[in-house]
Amino acid sequence: MKYLPAVLAYGDFYAHENPVKLYVVHGSRFAVVASLHKDGKKTITEYEPSNPAEIERIKKNPRAKKPGEN
Repeated sequence: MKYLPAVLAYGDFYAHENPVKLYVVHGSRFAVVASLHKDGKKTITEYEPSNPAEIERIKKNPRAKKPGEN
């Protein structure tokens, strides 16, 4: 979770295979933002993939807007 603030602040958002989730990619790290709660709260998990190709796979997904953007 050490890098999570930077990932969220500077990362690019991409669509996730699950429509209630988004990927956020910054450098060699990524996070998944999930809207799983009915009260609007988000669950956020940060990752450093063991395989760098995982980041490139995520970047092939369509770009997404940050939560709250129109």
